[in-house]
Amino acid sequence: MKRNLLSLAGIAMLLLSTVKSHSQVGIGTTTPDASSILEIKSTNSGLLIPRVSLLSTADASTIPFPATSLLVYNTSTNSDVTPGYYYWEGVWKRLATVGGAASIDDWKLVGNDLVTGNEYLGTNNYYPLVLKVNTEEIGNFHPNGGISLGIYSIANVNNSVAIGNFADASGQVRAFAIGVGSIASGTSSYAIGESSYSSNTNSIAFGNSATSSATSSTAIGYGSDATGTYSTAVGFDNTASASYSGAFGYRSVASGVGSTAIGYRATSSQTEAIVLGNSSSSSARVGIGTNTPDEKLHVVGSIKMVDGNQGNGKTMVSDANGKGRWVNMDSYKIYGEIYKYSSPYNLYSGILSFDILGASQNLNLSYTAIQNQTRVGVFKVTYSITLQKTTGPAITPYFYLGIWGTEINGTRSYVTIANGETKTITLTKYVNLLSYQGVTLSSSMADPDTQVISANMIVELVN
Repeated sequence: MKRNLLSLAGIAMLLLSTVKSHSQVGIGTTTPDASSILEIKSTNSGLLIPRVSLLSTADASTIPFPATSLLVYNTSTNSDVTPGYYYWEGVWKRLATVGGAASIDDWKLVGNDLVTGNEYLGTNNYYPLVLKVNTEEIGNFHPNGGISLGIYSIANVNNSVAIGNFADASGQVRAFAIGVGSIASGTSSYAIGESSYSSNTNSIAFGNSATSSATSSTAIGYGSDATGTYSTAVGFDNTASASYSGAFGYRSVASGVGSTAIGYRATSSQTEAIVLGNSSSSSARVGIGTNTPDEKLHVVGSIKMVDGNQGNGKTMVSDANGKGRWVNMDSYKIYGEIYKYSSPYNLYSGILSFDILGASQNLNLSYTAIQNQTRVGVFKVTYSITLQKTTGPAITPYFYLGIWGTEINGTRSYVTIANGETKTITLTKYVNLLSYQGVTLSSSMADPDTQVISANMIVELVN
């Protein structure tokens, strides 16, 4: 035993002296490389690293107090470790391999066989994951939700997304810019399409060169522009510039507050007006219940119009400007009659008188005239006179209608009456009357031997 100890001591002293004098140790070689402290050379043997069974990458009990860079070969499959070479660096880290089975921490170009399903590609701290091609950044995934993909794309770190070269969603949170050169600079704004631009809260621009620049505005379609608050522009190159306005179709424009323009180059500039089609085009038509309208408005089926004056038996009428309303047609009837029934009188020259005022509506009656009120139009005037000749020679008087006694052309009626004769003269004429004009019946001559037995005059509106 004593001899063995002496032998071991001698060998140790020899090794120490060799190391001290040469600073290198060679195993299988007498000329270890000067850059190494130990060189092992063999053509048919290898270096056998200590084999241990690790419990996990955090295992510090299998090998107590492991030194940094301590190398082992793990033989077990436990927790997050599998058989392979590991070194200690605060935790056990697996050595990557080339051409063989990769570490569970490595991602291969040809794909990986995942072990637990909890593996991932990314960072383990609060730093973004950055992707580059040819040293240029093309992707950035921020832990607070910001995502950018594309050359020079940029996104706000707070849940904003920018996808496409030069896409910009950096201005506000929850902004989305998708498309080359798209810009979403408003909170919760969306810009989707090449060169689309959405710059205000809750605004949406969808389509190449679409622009929405007001709160809650929406622009959909190439070149469409929604600049009014809560405005909407949908179609090709439409513009909704006023608050609550809407432009739909092809290059339609809605510039009045709450206005709507629909169709080809339609324009609506009045407040809360709705315009269908272009006023300069005679081909614009609207069909309800039909797909082949042949008029400006073509309705198949019944319509309902309510203005507060509707009622059973009423009629829709129009004023001079084409504005319609419901009316009781009885109130639009215009007529009146005056007549003489008793007490004959001798024929005299001038405006004749009557003794009874008959039925009338919307006309003023007197014993000598029937007066129009406010309605201007064509009136039908009919008069009848019965004469009786009691003595004397024959006479030929004429009678005529007048406006307050001034003769109306074409209304004369002649009669020849001889002694003992009774004759009746009747005439109907259509006369244009203005407001408040009065119609009269006149005689051309007087004759004490001729009496007016009866007479009547009727005036009624025809148009």
